Amino acid sequence: MVAGMRPHLLPASHPLAQLRSILFGLLGDRVQAYFEAVGDTTRAVVYGLLLAALAQGLLAGLGYWIVGVRAPVFWGAATAVVALIPFGAPAIWGSIGAWLLLKGQISAGVGLLLWGALAVSWVDSRRRIRVTYVSPSANASQIRAKGEQLKVDETDGT
Repeated sequence: MVAGMRPHLLPASHPLAQLRSILFGLLGDRVQAYFEAVGDTTRAVVYGLLLAALAQGLLAGLGYWIVGVRAPVFWGAATAVVALIPFGAPAIWGSIGAWLLLKGQISAGVGLLLWGALAVSWVDSRRRIRVTYVSPSANASQIRAKGEQLKVDETDGT
């Protein structure tokens, strides 16, 4: 299914239904496997982004609490939300670290900057979601015979 949608339930005039009929004419029975692969891959990417952002927010919130930033839960939640945007999390923990340095809290500022660079950013740069799937040239019976082909797992980024 395309990101949770069921194209076979759409009215014939809907663009997705028209796309499905065109693809069915070109690919035959394999089209359903393609729709399922697209939907499963999209879900895996979205879940991976959300989990990575949540982990970044939790680690950043822990760092904020350790160095004594006011409202560490708020800032951790803000970091998690902004982490959905590329380079969003470093903008939050980097700004707070710089603010601590400007206030004269050198050890807290340096500690938070190091924590952010080494721990919080590690989640984004080293933990990737890997989606493995059957080759598009495989037919539907091969996909079913092999069982569940779309798997989400973590790699060490290497």
